[in-house]
Amino acid sequence: MMKKRVSAFQPIKVTRAPSSKAVKRAGGCGCGRTIRKK
Repeated sequence: MMKKRVSAFQPIKVTRAPSSKAVKRAGGCGCGRTIRKK
């Protein structure tokens, strides 16, 4: 289930360049966690 969510969040990561840095700081696969914080 988490893997499927990461795939759907991949396009969001590309559109959000500044968010990309936050995602890497969260621990690489923190797309859902970074978006939830915002």
